[in-house]
Amino acid sequence: MEIKIECPCGQRYKFEVEPENGLMPVPVACPTCGTDGTEAANRLIQRALAVPVPRPPPSAHRPAVRIGG
Repeated sequence: MEIKIECPCGQRYKFEVEPENGLMPVPVACPTCGTDGTEAANRLIQRALAVPVPRPPPSAHRPAVRIGG
């Protein structure tokens, strides 16, 4: 998967990674200032791998709401 990070220093960088157990397999750092970007990459991986939870259908047992008098 492709990961794109914007470092606090303003540098943007991207790389390909194959996550292991939903996380970065190795640390990653900004190529300009050396700031550790591993946690940011892990958050992006976890978002990308998240399975959306489907919303339940409306309940048939919900009472009807009357509008007006």
